[in-house]
Parts: sequence; structure tokens; C-alpha cells
Amino acid sequence: AACRKLLAHAFVKRTACPLDPKPMCKHCPQHCYAPAYRAQMRAVMRYSGRRLVLSGRLDYLLHLLL
Repeated sequence: AACRKLLAHAFVKRTACPLDPKPMCKHCPQHCYAPAYRAQMRAVMRYSGRRLVLSGRLDYLLHLLL
């Protein structure tokens, strides 16, 4: 239930982003997420980011480097 709520919140924030192209959240000058959601998103990305790198996603590696 918490993951579904976080996903819905992320979708709403992503579609309402005024910046084009959307920068990575850590480089964004305007933070969309409340501190609680940011902490949850960091935890999700900490887990899923490693999984993407280990699975060989080269586009994700380029995303991290840029």
C-alpha cells in the first residue's frame, strides 16, 4: 500500500514538473517532494539503483554519470 501511494505521488509530481527536460531530483533547484516522500524515494532508489546496475542497464549508468 505504501509503495502504491509513493508511486502515485511520484507520477503526479513528475507530470506536473515545470522543468523541461526534468533533471535528476538531486540536481533539481526546485524540490517537488516533501521531506518524508524524499526519504522514501531515496530508500527505493538506493535499492533499485543497485539492481539496475547489476542487471547491466547501460542507460542507467549513463544517467548516473550525467
